[in-house]
Amino acid sequence: MLSPRYGPRNVVILAGVVAAIGMAVVGSAGNGAMLAFGVLLAGMSTGLASPPMGDAVKYQLPTPRQAPANSWINSGTSLGVLISAPIALLAGEYWRVAWVTFAGLAVLSATLCYFVLPGSKKRSEIKFSGVQWKHWINRHSLPLLYSSFMMGFASSVYWTFSRDYLVEFGTMSADMSLYFWAVIGISGFLGGLAGGFVKKVGIVVALRTSLLGFGISIGGITLFQGGVTAAFISGAFFGALYIMLTGIFLIWSVAVYSAQPSMGIALSFMTIALGQVIGAPFSGWIAETFGIAQSFWILGLTAILATVIRPHSKEIEYFEDLVSERVDARNNEVIGGCHANQGHKRKY
Repeated sequence: MLSPRYGPRNVVILAGVVAAIGMAVVGSAGNGAMLAFGVLLAGMSTGLASPPMGDAVKYQLPTPRQAPANSWINSGTSLGVLISAPIALLAGEYWRVAWVTFAGLAVLSATLCYFVLPGSKKRSEIKFSGVQWKHWINRHSLPLLYSSFMMGFASSVYWTFSRDYLVEFGTMSADMSLYFWAVIGISGFLGGLAGGFVKKVGIVVALRTSLLGFGISIGGITLFQGGVTAAFISGAFFGALYIMLTGIFLIWSVAVYSAQPSMGIALSFMTIALGQVIGAPFSGWIAETFGIAQSFWILGLTAILATVIRPHSKEIEYFEDLVSERVDARNNEVIGGCHANQGHKRKY
């Protein structure tokens, strides 16, 4: 893992540089190969940035503030979706300028992170022991990885086909579909409340209600034959619950991998991405075989089926301790006066 070795700040800056280069390549691409390379490079930045952010939160904030902070950081995706929609609408033939502008914003973000994230001075606090496969995949992590995969799998049909469905089979114009995309982004900010929601009702109830609503929102886009009102309501719930669920998985992964938050976040988000990669062609096959409307409901059902999974009792106990600040007290006993926010290592 890069974050434990080089520090959260350095890895986040690397992610910003990778994102900037990728978007600059897209903006200047002269052929399809360069365009694809730029998109791939820019997309890699999210995988680089999320894990060290989890480490930074763990070692810079008091324990009760960590879950809400992780949730709000995670909701930043929604800001990108929100901003990109009107820019795409306004840029038109000047789309290259839009990509270069976003590259500049990536550089600005990396610069800000340089001043606020822990670097080499905190490196002694974020070193971890070597990781074996049993620490990655075990009975505690399997429910997390299964739920992450199913959520990514279910969401793939929405990310891939929702706009095409609304324009080609529904009643929405191409221009209005960009506003639909913006609604998904705006609603995603509500997903930043994941930390507070989990604190209030518990991680099991939060997970199951979010998965249930998420599955219904995916199928709900087809109501009234893709009518505009139903589509915007569906998009609002989908955007909010997508970010809510990724926030819950982030919190859950920190509980499972309490000694190495960056590893848990990376593994969970990688599993979500794997579900999306597998789900996209599967939803395409369903659309061709049974119809595009049915593909939304079938994949939405997979999210609902994931509600049977719940965290192990140790993760539930860890989160309850985290909320009540008992984790800090326990850490003080273990490390004998060292900084309470260094976290305790779970043994499997």
